[in-house]
Amino acid sequence: TINNSATGDTTATACDSLLWYGNTYTSTGIYSETLQTTSGCDSVVTLNLTINNSTTGDTTATACDSIAWYGNTYTSTGTYTETLQTTTGCDSVVTLNLTIQTSPSLDLGDDTTLCYNTSVNLDAGAGYTYSWSDGSNNQVLNASSTGNYIVAITNADGCSSVDSVYVTIATPLTVTM
Repeated sequence: TINNSATGDTTATACDSLLWYGNTYTSTGIYSETLQTTSGCDSVVTLNLTINNSTTGDTTATACDSIAWYGNTYTSTGTYTETLQTTTGCDSVVTLNLTIQTSPSLDLGDDTTLCYNTSVNLDAGAGYTYSWSDGSNNQVLNASSTGNYIVAITNADGCSSVDSVYVTIATPLTVTM
């Protein structure tokens, strides 16, 4: 009785590793295993393996108030992960180490009308860097003419806020007797 040996050929693609006949393979290559047929003859199977690797990435960011990252908006300090796919279909895990800084609060008040020959002090709050629309950089600006007064303030973390107020100086009354 002549019993024939058997052969087999398998082609596989995997991410990072592949378990095949009790062995774990982590690199691309051609691998063979010798098994026995039910009649006791050798059976040689060959694996043509392609290993594609998954990737990881770390990003550290600091943002004012919020940040948009991979389609999500984050408003709190923390560590966030996203699982994406590489071009070969393997997982790619990216991590965001995020610090959220708060923008300063700013309110110059409501638009206002003043009597002729008067002014109002507009106070942008203490402890910031200031940039007024007239080019000045003080905490307080004296508004004595009709116009829109705009200020941008920046805190020590680099976060900014902008506010404006429209000041109207009333035309003096003319009294005729």
